[in-house]
Amino acid sequence: MRDALILLCLGSTLTACTYTDSGSGTKTLLAIVRGNYRPDHGRLDFNVELSRNSLPSPAAVITLVDSDSKEAVTLQDQGSNNRRTEYQGELAGYHRRLELKITSTDGSLDAKLEGPGPHVVIEPLNQAQVSRADVGSNLTIAWRVEDGVRADAVDIENEWGAAIHLSEDTGKAETSAAAIRPGPTSFNVARTNNVELGGGAPGSQFSISYEVRSHFTIN
Repeated sequence: MRDALILLCLGSTLTACTYTDSGSGTKTLLAIVRGNYRPDHGRLDFNVELSRNSLPSPAAVITLVDSDSKEAVTLQDQGSNNRRTEYQGELAGYHRRLELKITSTDGSLDAKLEGPGPHVVIEPLNQAQVSRADVGSNLTIAWRVEDGVRADAVDIENEWGAAIHLSEDTGKAETSAAAIRPGPTSFNVARTNNVELGGGAPGSQFSISYEVRSHFTIN
């Protein structure tokens, strides 16, 4: 796993990958760990789904620590269904470099992940007035990354059509404008870094997303 991660880093986001570490563990826990930050919310929200052998794994201790500031959060058990246990928590502000540690009677794992750098939407600008005639058949959505380092993936959701998934952070995407109607509308651009958890069961992942919501009006 570590060799594969090194090769991936050499081909893409070298700066982020110098920190990211798939970690170690008992390889018994299936953990899906997601962090999501939106500037308009001002907090980094965490959600974890945890199981072992397709059964819930309650009463685990799950901590996330900012490697720079040492701010930390211990996630709270939100209950279980017949297949997994859900945990949630939050940290105020954006925390890019995070250390993950999970400990339970079902096993343990740890890892490190550097999330994507902040970005801003540059087209259409937030609160812009856009002429329907200027849009044409496709609407261009563009963003600028403050540190210039590409994320692992980009997802765009909008109010008028199908979601867009990009496996490469190109800084731009086009979406069909056929269903856009006059009036206010909005879209989200979420850039995500992720790592497969080397100490977890197959399918375990840790991701951090930086998501910007933008509003504009079609005239």
